[in-house]
Amino acid sequence: MLWIIRRFNARRKLRALPPEQREVALAMAADCCHNAATAEDCELLAKNKLESDPPVGFGVVEILAVIQVLIAIWKFIDSMGWLDRANRPMLEKELL
Repeated sequence: MLWIIRRFNARRKLRALPPEQREVALAMAADCCHNAATAEDCELLAKNKLESDPPVGFGVVEILAVIQVLIAIWKFIDSMGWLDRANRPMLEKELL
C-alpha cells in the first residue's frame, strides 16, 4: 500500500514539472533505477540527484522578457521627450 502512495505522489510531482525538467527527471530516475538494488534505493538516489543538481537556466526566458519590456518602456518615455531637461520648460508652456 505504501508503494502505491509513493508512486502516486511521484507521478503528481512529475506532472507538475515543466516538460524539459520532466524529461531530465525521468532520465535521471531511469539511470538511478538501473544502478539501484531496490525501489527505495532508486527513489533515494533519484531524489538526491535532483536536489544536488538544480536545473540550470530556470527562469531565464522570463527574466529576458521583463528586460525587453523595461527597455520598450524606456524607449517610449525617451521618444516622448519626457527625460530631456531642455523640453521640460516647453512642456510647461504648452500646458499653460
